[in-house]
Amino acid sequence: MKITIIAAMNRHQVIGADGDIPWHFPEDLDNFDDTVKGHVLICGRKTFQSMPKKYHNRNTVVLTHSEWLMNCTKASNMFQAIMKARNLIEAQDKPSEIFVVGGGQVYEEAIGMAHEMILTYMYNDFMGDTLFPEIQYSKWMAKKVKTFDFGKIIYWKRK
Repeated sequence: MKITIIAAMNRHQVIGADGDIPWHFPEDLDNFDDTVKGHVLICGRKTFQSMPKKYHNRNTVVLTHSEWLMNCTKASNMFQAIMKARNLIEAQDKPSEIFVVGGGQVYEEAIGMAHEMILTYMYNDFMGDTLFPEIQYSKWMAKKVKTFDFGKIIYWKRK
């Protein structure tokens, strides 16, 4: 089962500020929605709580120790999250993949397991408190690039 990381960052590798995304580009959000629709998502509790309610369903696995969290499948570590995501996929009648959607610590845990990454690189200097982990680009090959006014989306595949 394919595991794909999807994230947006700027040239400082900022992905978040005060529990939110520090920019708003509808084209990037549309790309995110179109890409992850119908698939299983893995994210951390803070990311889950900041996401629109449409993602609060049985196809989201949340890394958390919070028992009170509702409308998701909970996991206490990345291995368990992937196993639960696979179980959700196997229960569906259609092909699906696993998308890791954040935050920073979750990306850090998943980057060594991911088969692909879809990374949006924003042309901005927003500052933030959450960064995407360092990428060893020598282990990745760019498959496709889409360019927009706000930045570019690069589709990476592990070599």
